[in-house]
Amino acid sequence: MAEAGWQKSLDEFKALYEQIQVQDGVAVIPPAVATRIAQVTAHDWDNNRFIFTFGQLDAEKSGHLARAGVIEWWHALNGHTFFGNLDGIRTVYAMHSDDAGGKAEKLNLGASMSWGSYPYKAGGVESKMDEAVLRQLFDWGAKPSYEKNKYYKLVLQGSPKPIIRQFIERGADAAMAEEAVTELLGKKDYTQAMRVNEALGRDGFYTKIDDSTIMQTKFIMTPVASTLKTIFNFGARRINEIYEMGTGKEASMTMTSSNFEQYDSTALRRAQETLEKLGGNPPDVLDKPKLAALKNG
Repeated sequence: MAEAGWQKSLDEFKALYEQIQVQDGVAVIPPAVATRIAQVTAHDWDNNRFIFTFGQLDAEKSGHLARAGVIEWWHALNGHTFFGNLDGIRTVYAMHSDDAGGKAEKLNLGASMSWGSYPYKAGGVESKMDEAVLRQLFDWGAKPSYEKNKYYKLVLQGSPKPIIRQFIERGADAAMAEEAVTELLGKKDYTQAMRVNEALGRDGFYTKIDDSTIMQTKFIMTPVASTLKTIFNFGARRINEIYEMGTGKEASMTMTSSNFEQYDSTALRRAQETLEKLGGNPPDVLDKPKLAALKNG
């Protein structure tokens, strides 16, 4: 729920915006409207309140107010970023590019990106974290390393997988993501660890057992915290899957076993390549005549 005073001023501004008329890209802003908006925002508003307010107001009218110097461009751009409004940020950006007004305020796209990239509350409302909005900001030039990776670190600690993936695909340091996975596992934050791991393009955590054996671990959080461990034994050409449901004394375990002929060839190849990257030396069982058909499976 929004803070009472903030909601009250938002409602007032919505009524003031209704008095602004826009036709064919030309706005008529009543002097009393401009004066009132400038008067209200001059009273010790912090950044959060600007975001909360202008992120919920008409983007085009905000653009005209910014051109007139009544508000700043970032109030609208960052506000619509926070609320995940793709059309809103595109409207504001296009208007700024066409005519920034007398103040010619330069947009800080890194700062804009920060408002929609990790869990954050303004006025009791949490950021939307919209993947399409973030992609657009990166396309315009926002850098994932903005403020020396300050926000990337926050993203790794709490953002959903699509947001993390956007950062990594745009050149964010993958090694930092690797370190974050280790840290999150140490804190038993398996859900976030899996988000980061999947954003890195992986399907689980791999551990080398010996030169011909590797274990893949997946954490499953519903309906209860559970673990699926898949052990690939390339020497014996067998797979053991161990499913542990729950934790502690209440945990239960089941195990199944199958041979390579019964298993997905893509998963086998991925496990083999991962084991080799970890320093193992598994026999290339997929090249054996008996399993040759699996190579193209």
